[in-house]
Amino acid sequence: TLPVDAPHGSWTIVVRSPEGIVHRQSFNVENITPLAVDLRIEPQRMVYVRGEMIKATISARTWYGEPLAGTAIVVHFNDGHEERFVLDEEGQVQIEQDSRDELGSEVRLMVQIPEYGLSRAASVILADSMWQLALQIPRENGDYIVGESVPVMVTATDAAGEPVERDVKVRLVRRTRSNGRWVESTLEEHQIHTAEDGRAEVRIPLTSAGSHSIVAEGLDRIGNRITSRIGVTVSGDDEQRGLIWLVEKTRLDVGEKVELDLQNTRASSPALLTIIGDGILQYRVVDLSDGRNQVDVDVASSMYPEATVSLAMMEGGQLHEAAVVFRIRKQLQLEVIAPTEGVIPGAEVTLEVITRNLQGEGVPAEIALAVVDVAVDDLYPDWFSDLTGSLERTNRSSIEMVSSTSCDFEYHGETMQISQ
Repeated sequence: TLPVDAPHGSWTIVVRSPEGIVHRQSFNVENITPLAVDLRIEPQRMVYVRGEMIKATISARTWYGEPLAGTAIVVHFNDGHEERFVLDEEGQVQIEQDSRDELGSEVRLMVQIPEYGLSRAASVILADSMWQLALQIPRENGDYIVGESVPVMVTATDAAGEPVERDVKVRLVRRTRSNGRWVESTLEEHQIHTAEDGRAEVRIPLTSAGSHSIVAEGLDRIGNRITSRIGVTVSGDDEQRGLIWLVEKTRLDVGEKVELDLQNTRASSPALLTIIGDGILQYRVVDLSDGRNQVDVDVASSMYPEATVSLAMMEGGQLHEAAVVFRIRKQLQLEVIAPTEGVIPGAEVTLEVITRNLQGEGVPAEIALAVVDVAVDDLYPDWFSDLTGSLERTNRSSIEMVSSTSCDFEYHGETMQISQ
């Protein structure tokens, strides 16, 4: 225990063990006294929409609660200018700043009391809108077939990223070219309301082919239009592409067996299936029927961390191709089973270690096992870092493969009549 009359300054505690180990810990000794003035700057809100008037209350009181009425203060605004104010009878003053001319996403206000040499600062976030909309559909490539319906997940969040309840209008619009410009016409319209988790789902039927967009719209409290859109391509009988992947899951696990949906808009025909990773990993011929097909793929370890599944099919003299990129996850599941009864210090312990793949199947593996005292982990909780990130391979762009065919070779010869 430090004596009451201990001198101020930097102190050091030195601990030496009989083995000669030395440990030092420094600390400061000083008188802690309350500030003469409690100065505060409190914005009405921490997030404002660009164009709103930022409002804040500045207050100053003595440490025992008496308002500093009549005290002069200086406020430094974000644009560089400063203004002087005098605190009212309650030791407060209201300030405002127009946010229309602010260029950044943060506005900083600082107040000073020259008489006491004190200053305080506060910052508010400046957003273009008080909330945002996000749209998500299962198929990342946005390809659908006439007659299908697309489930649309709508998410509404505020400027801080927290979910909010909002009224949202979701429209399916078709984009067409008219007189040299793009024109949008609404095909479907739905009114929805996001729940407490900020989400709402609506299913939109697709009845016509073409280039479409799904648009979500709402209004914030000052009338700003909030919008988000995502594009979809709807294929019909006149589709020019011969092969269309209709894949909703593009993140796969090693060991999975998946059936990939494919639309063949041409007649039944054999096609070449190629899986590309660091090189050509697999290739085989598959028979495609006209219309919807399912292509079986076994996710091998060699496909990690990214692979492209490509199909090529001939129709007369025309080559049709389609490719889809998958992110592959590869992870070993470890389970250590320790004895449930107590263990005497110094005794041997048998641990059971089980290794499984992501499908829960037992697999052989080489592992390292270490035993660490819990007390060490309590003293240094961040000392043992997670090695997962350093062991994972970063995703790469799959090798690009260019396909060509000799089946489109044709020769137009000239004929002439010869005498016999």
